[in-house]
Parts: sequence; structure tokens; C-alpha cells
Amino acid sequence: MKKLILAALVLLSVESFAQTHAVQGSVFVFDSLKVANVEVEALKAKTKIRTDSLGNFSIVCNDKDVLLFKSKVFGTKRVKVNKADEKVDVNLNSLRTQAEIDMAIGYGYISEKDRTTAIRHLEMQNKYTRFNNMTDALKATDASLLISDNCVVIRGINTISQSANNCALIIVDGVRVETFNDINPQLVENITILKDASSSAIYGAESANGVILITTKK
Repeated sequence: MKKLILAALVLLSVESFAQTHAVQGSVFVFDSLKVANVEVEALKAKTKIRTDSLGNFSIVCNDKDVLLFKSKVFGTKRVKVNKADEKVDVNLNSLRTQAEIDMAIGYGYISEKDRTTAIRHLEMQNKYTRFNNMTDALKATDASLLISDNCVVIRGINTISQSANNCALIIVDGVRVETFNDINPQLVENITILKDASSSAIYGAESANGVILITTKK
């Protein structure tokens, strides 16, 4: 019995003196904008720190640990670390509204001077999310387009009469498609309209009436 108790005490002692090491890193949003004042917690080592004004941190954690990143605007994110990890860079969820940008500034996560950068990224991400269908998204890209069912006629190319023979070629992520109605605008990253003759050199005779290039978020 004494041997069992002694063995248990030895195990507890080993666990209580688990090997630790320091992990450094940076916290970002939009892949490049560093975030200050984000709480970083090593769950097993039970240590906490906050990112500095430049979005950097250094924390002591166990050789096998989980880092928990928390903020009131960007939510939480867990990252596993081990003994070999000395540097960990984390990209948090991007802001979704301008109101959240204001909150992020208020909580000290990003500075006032970073507002323009944050808004620019927000506009790029949400460019088409306000639309319920691709017809509206296409019209917003070029109001002169004539759209009916799955036919898009680009004004100024051949005639403006709407028929199958005058429909622009539709390319989604490099692949020709017959319909755009089943595309969710929330997933669209960019829409480009090719009107000049160079499209024929790329896509052949079928692109004589122009090309609608739709790129989705990867």
C-alpha cells in the first residue's frame, strides 16, 4: 500500500513540475493588421498575457499546451503548441461590420490610424454580400448590362438585342458555366467584365459577345 501511495506521489510531483518553454508570436486580423490587447492564455500552464501595442506576445506554456486567444470583438481561437514551437502567429476572424471596427478601436484592439485599413478590407470582403442574387450583383458591377434568365448582354458589343446568340460567355473560377443563378453572391470575391477583342484571344470565338469573369472566395 505504501508503495502505491509513494508511486502516486511521484506521478503527481512529475506532473506538477511539467517542462515549460516560452512561445512568442503576433496576432493579426486581415492577415496583416496587428491586434493589441488580445488576451492570450496557456490553458495547461495557467499563464495569461495580453498582446502589446504592436500585437506581439510572449508567454510561458507547457511543452504540450493549448493557447486560447480571446477578445470581445474577434471571438476566441485555440491553437495547439508543443515543445518545438517557439513562434506562433495567429490570424483572428475578420471584422464583419463597421460597427465592429468602432468596437475594436474602443476596446484598444486596433488604433484609430488603422481604421482606414480596416474599412478598406471590410469593403473588399463585403463587396457583394449585400445582394440577394447574382442579377443584382452583376447590375451593380455594370448598370448597362442587359440580363434575362441566364443571358447577359454587354452593351456596345455587336447588337443590344437580347438573344442566345448575343449572350456573353460566363466563366466561374476559370470554368465555363451555363448559369449564374445558383451562385451565392455571399461567396463572390470579384466580377470582371471583358468587352474588348482581347477576350477572343483568351477564350476563343465563343467570347465574341464579351466575357463575365466571376471569381469566388477560396
